[in-house]
Amino acid sequence: NTALSQSPLYFSENTDFEATGNDWMGNIVFDGETGTPANPGLFANNFVRAGFCLELYYAFNLQVYNNSLRGSAGAIYSSNLNLPDLKNNILYGQSYCFWGNDNFTSSVSDNNCLYSGSGNIAWVGGTIYETLEDWQTYTGSESNSFVADPMFFSDQDLHVCNELLDGVGLDLDGIDVDFDGEPRPIGNLDIGADEFDLLTCGCTLSASIELISDYNGQAISCFGQDDATLQVNVEGENGEVSIIWNNEWTESILDNIGAGDYSCTVADDNCMFVAEFEVIEPAELVLEITEVVQPNCDNPAAGYIFYQASGGTGNLAWTWTNDVSFDASAEFLEGGAYVTSITDENSCTTSSSVELDEVVIPEIMITGESAICINDSTLLSANGATQVQWLDDLGELAEIWVSPTVTTEYSVIGTSATGCTSEASFVVSVNQLPEVTLEQVAIETCASDDLIDLSEGIPAGGTYFGTGVEGSQFNTSIAGSGEHAYSYTYTDEFGCSNTALGSIEVFELPEVILADFQDSVLCLDGLGVDLPIALPSGGVYTGSGVDGDQFSPMVAGVGEHVITYTYTDSNGCVNSASTSIQVEICIGFDRVESADEVMVYPNPNQGYVIVQSPISTSFQLFLTDGRLVQEGRLSRGNNTLDFSNLGSGVYILKVGSKTVEVVRE
Repeated sequence: NTALSQSPLYFSENTDFEATGNDWMGNIVFDGETGTPANPGLFANNFVRAGFCLELYYAFNLQVYNNSLRGSAGAIYSSNLNLPDLKNNILYGQSYCFWGNDNFTSSVSDNNCLYSGSGNIAWVGGTIYETLEDWQTYTGSESNSFVADPMFFSDQDLHVCNELLDGVGLDLDGIDVDFDGEPRPIGNLDIGADEFDLLTCGCTLSASIELISDYNGQAISCFGQDDATLQVNVEGENGEVSIIWNNEWTESILDNIGAGDYSCTVADDNCMFVAEFEVIEPAELVLEITEVVQPNCDNPAAGYIFYQASGGTGNLAWTWTNDVSFDASAEFLEGGAYVTSITDENSCTTSSSVELDEVVIPEIMITGESAICINDSTLLSANGATQVQWLDDLGELAEIWVSPTVTTEYSVIGTSATGCTSEASFVVSVNQLPEVTLEQVAIETCASDDLIDLSEGIPAGGTYFGTGVEGSQFNTSIAGSGEHAYSYTYTDEFGCSNTALGSIEVFELPEVILADFQDSVLCLDGLGVDLPIALPSGGVYTGSGVDGDQFSPMVAGVGEHVITYTYTDSNGCVNSASTSIQVEICIGFDRVESADEVMVYPNPNQGYVIVQSPISTSFQLFLTDGRLVQEGRLSRGNNTLDFSNLGSGVYILKVGSKTVEVVRE
C-alpha cells in the first residue's frame, strides 16, 4: 500500500499485525492497554513523515526494520518502559531522534542512521543526550549505528538513487523485498526503506561550475587567500537533487576557498554528475632590492634605495617610512631602517626593509667650570664621541683635570663609532683671590664665662672658624686657657675664597685663698677684729663692717655678713674668695672662751645631763656625722638637758663656739 494517509494510524490492544511497504504522512500510534502490552508486530520498509513518526505506548516486542522516519519534532516518541527492536532504520528528527519520558533502553537496536537537526540525539525525562556516544552509553546498544545526514528526505520525494547509503545494514529475517518490490539482494543490503540501483535511474542530469567571485578580474583577491566563491548550476534533474563538493560541502555555493582543483558531485533520483573547476590565484606580490647606496661622513644624507616590484593585480601604490618617496626609489636618506610597502588594487600588500648605515657626526660637548679661582682645578669632560684627543698633548681621556693660572682655551677632537670626527673648544677663566685681613691679629683675654668679640674681618661678610668660636664671638669657657688660633674666611662674588689668621691668648684667673674668721660669732658690742689672711697679698677686702684689714661688728650690725677678697694679677685677670661672720647681741654676758669653762655631767648619761655654763648662750647637739639633732638656749649656771628621746651613742655638744663630746648610754 503506497497511498499517502493524512490521518494517524492506530494499532492497539492485543492485535497481531504486520505493516510493510507503506508511505504515510501521519503519525503511527502503537497503543497497548495500561499494564497490557500490545502483541508482537512487524513494522518494516515504510516511509513516515509526521510530528512524531512512531508513538509507542506499552508497545513491547515490536520489530521496526528498514524504515525511513522523518519527524518535525522527533522520529520516535516512547512512553513505555523500553524501545522496540530497531534495526536498519533512518531516524530523522528535527529536534531529536528519540523523545521519551520513561526508561528508554534497548539491548538489540543497531545499524541505524541517527540524524537530528538540532545536533542532539535524544531527550529522555529532561536529560539531553547530545552525541551518539552519549546515547550508546545510555542504551547499551547501537554499537554499529552512525550519524549522517540522509540527504534524500523532502516533501516531494522520499527516495532517490544514492549510493552513499548502499551496502549498509544487516540481512533480517522476515523481510524479503524492498519498497520497490524487488528482492533484497544478499550482501548488498539497504538501510531505510529503499534499495539503490544506479543502473535503473534514467539519467538526464548535468551540472556546471561557475566562478562567482571577481576581484578586479581575479578569482582570489590575494596570493594565498581563501576568498574565492564557486556555484554549481544543475540542469535536467529528476526529483530532489543532492550536492556534495570534494571538500564535503553540500550547498550549491562554495565560498571561502583558495586556489586549487574543485569538483562537485550532483545526484537526483536517477543518476549522478560530476563537474570540475580550477581556481587560479594572482601572482604573489614581490619586492626585490636592486640597488642600495650608503650614507658617509661627508654627506650623512647620501643614502639611496631602489626596488623592483612584481605580481599582484592592477596598479601598485608605494609607501615608505616617513613618506620619503612615492615610487620604487628613494634618495637623500640618512642612516636607519626604511620599510617600503606596495599595495595592489585588491588591497593586497607586501613590504621590505633596508637598514642604511648610521653615519654619526659627533656633537662634542665639553662640560666643566667656566670660571675658577687661581690655584684651583676643574674637571673637563668631553661627551658625544667614542674617542677623543685633546690638543696641546693633554691626552686621550674623556675627562682631564686642568689648573690654569690665566684664562685658557682647551680644544678636543672627537671620533664617533662610524669614524667621523669633529672639534670643540672650552674656555676656562681664572679669577684672583680676594684680599682678606683682620683688624687686630692678636687678642689677649682672661678665662671667664663671658663672650668676647673677635677682631673685625675685612671685607665684611666672612665666616670665623676655630675652637671656642661662636659666630663672630669667642667663648673662653669653651676654649680654655692658652693660646688659640682662629681664622676668618671670605668668599667673593666669583666664588673665590681667602683666609686671614688670628690668635687669642686666654690667661688663667689667679688662685685666691681667704681663710675663715677665728671666731664664727662676734658680739655686736665687741671690739673690731683682724680680717682673715688672704693670698696672694695685695688684694682688696670688701663687705659690711670692713675697714682696711679690720672688721667692725658694730658697723656691720647683727646678722651674717659675707666678706670678699678680690685680687688682680699682672695680666689684669681678676679673681676673688669669700667667707662669712655672724654678729649677735651678747647682753651682759661674757663669751665662752674655753670648753673647760663648760661642765657636762653625768657623762656618759642615761638621757639627762646637766650643763653648767658661765654665760647665757646657745647650744647645738650634733651626731658625729654632722647632723643637727637638738638646739636651744642655756642660762648662766646649771641647765638640765633631756636627751631621752635620742638613741645611745656619741654626740657633739656645741656651746657657743666650743664643743664637748657627750656619750648617751
